[in-house]
Amino acid sequence: MISLIVPFYNASPYLERCIMSISRQSYRDFEVLLIDDFSTDDSFPLAESIIIGDPRFHLLRNHLKGLSHARNLGIKESKGEYICFVDADDEVTADYLSDMADDTDGGNVDLVVHGLSHVFPNRTVLIVPSEEGRFDLGSDYQHFFASFNVAQCGSVSAKLFRKSIITQANICFSPYILLSEDQHFLLCYLKHSEQVVLSQKNNYYYYANQASRSTYLGKGEAERESFETLQHAWTALISKYPDSHLQEYYSSFLGGYVHRVLFAFLTHPDRKDSRGLNQFVKDYVPGYLAGYNPETHYTRFLKFCIALHLFGLFQLAMHTAHRRYGLSVKYVVS
Repeated sequence: MISLIVPFYNASPYLERCIMSISRQSYRDFEVLLIDDFSTDDSFPLAESIIIGDPRFHLLRNHLKGLSHARNLGIKESKGEYICFVDADDEVTADYLSDMADDTDGGNVDLVVHGLSHVFPNRTVLIVPSEEGRFDLGSDYQHFFASFNVAQCGSVSAKLFRKSIITQANICFSPYILLSEDQHFLLCYLKHSEQVVLSQKNNYYYYANQASRSTYLGKGEAERESFETLQHAWTALISKYPDSHLQEYYSSFLGGYVHRVLFAFLTHPDRKDSRGLNQFVKDYVPGYLAGYNPETHYTRFLKFCIALHLFGLFQLAMHTAHRRYGLSVKYVVS
């Protein structure tokens, strides 16, 4: 059995789309745990009305507020051999679970990774592993990490996890991480995995929902704690799998994470009084300047702006770049 864990918070505009896409699965042996995370709209009664009469769906209330707590509750209550996570504002195709189950090789695979479509308002980006195949991390980890960029494919979406590994290794979603909690879970899980399948099948549609991310801006101390927790997970995995692409991915993560925190700093309504963010910038911008890749004209300009504290120009450059690349693209993450 596969257990799908679907936390939701004030998701009434898109919850029905998500639930209905799951209900149409061609694969039959699954359960769905819908977990209400203190919604203040009509999401709970809406979910209740949609799943009525379908014994595959179970509706729970989260007792500790937060996405990580909700997912951890789902893991605890799940009964499946494998677990996958679906966000309430996303949707999946009818063959999502069937294709995933096929790649478990009858239960002999620890982790299945598929591609997903990242849907923005004005473009769709297909994110898939650069190579397909089954990998033994004990003997072929260099090949695996060359094909799977953990920094760019760090979401838990479109992945299948073995529950026994999660429970035996005491892996959970950290409630202390506000950014990249998915990546932290995946890094910890990979440390205990042996057999992994990578596939370019794409049955998951991940919708960019700016409203769900806006609450992460401006929490300086929390972002520092998140960053340090993630650093620990990265270094632990790098220690287990040296001489791989992981160090390169870690440098990319470092630059990308500091980039996001800088954006939070710039958009904070009380930037001058935001001491936590200010200290974070002072502590980690030097590493950002030294290690951020790729070295393009755009990143050189960003580094120049940061070095001279020209934050207004930095913000303008970021917004200009996002508008400039507002077209449909397809690329392979390597």
